Amino acid sequence: YACVDGVDCCFVKEDVTPLLLEPSRIILSIVTPFIALAFIVAHAPHSKRDDIHQWWDAFEAEVDSVPRHLIKIFAIDANASVGSISSPGIGPVALDPYA
Repeated sequence: YACVDGVDCCFVKEDVTPLLLEPSRIILSIVTPFIALAFIVAHAPHSKRDDIHQWWDAFEAEVDSVPRHLIKIFAIDANASVGSISSPGIGPVALDPYA
């Protein structure tokens, strides 16, 4: 992941600690002498599910529990609509006219 003073630095399994392992949420910390990261991966329920607010409340609490010194990197399938207005960041495909 880096080269320090001509020495390659590599991750080893001891650098990785699972902080949360749930079917729809995983949080891993990776701490080395040079970096301290939290990888947060989540797959939210669809917006029509009855438990969606409980899921997001739980997810927020789990993210808040991650130690503050870790840099957080998120990968989330939020199952969210992007709205109805196209922009350079959101193309015209599958816009939601009801958003």
